[in-house]
Amino acid sequence: MNQITTKLQSAITTEDVSAILDRKLEMTDPETTVDYVGLAEDKLSNEIESIDAAILELKAIKDDLKEQVEIIKNGTRVWFDSHGIDKLKGHLVSSITLFNPKEKEELIIDNDQALIDAGYFKVMLDKTAVKNAIREGKRVDGAHLITVYQPESIKINRRRK
Repeated sequence: MNQITTKLQSAITTEDVSAILDRKLEMTDPETTVDYVGLAEDKLSNEIESIDAAILELKAIKDDLKEQVEIIKNGTRVWFDSHGIDKLKGHLVSSITLFNPKEKEELIIDNDQALIDAGYFKVMLDKTAVKNAIREGKRVDGAHLITVYQPESIKINRRRK
């Protein structure tokens, strides 16, 4: 993992960022200050992408390990069953026991519409339709729209190469 290389990358508050940029502007020109911000953001974004890639790789490894555990369990079950074994004790492992299968109830839907017609369904609120109706000027009891303001942000525009 790369270590933090600029003061901007270690800023904790927006006031810290302002102070760092003020100092940078005193020492250089506005263009260099803009580059400083863009490069700091690039470095952090690249680190985030690296972490995301590592997470995906670790998830794949985890899934493979889980699959291998199931293969071992199923293979051991088949081996126990084929040798008429229901329990074995080990030197390091206390024991391995073959359990009888448990019954589990599972619902199979043969005809969705027949169940809907019989009243087995949920009604969900359509928030998009409510919002559109209010925007069209219709009076909708039980709902209203508000405007939420998000703080200003910046967008870093990259030079095309």
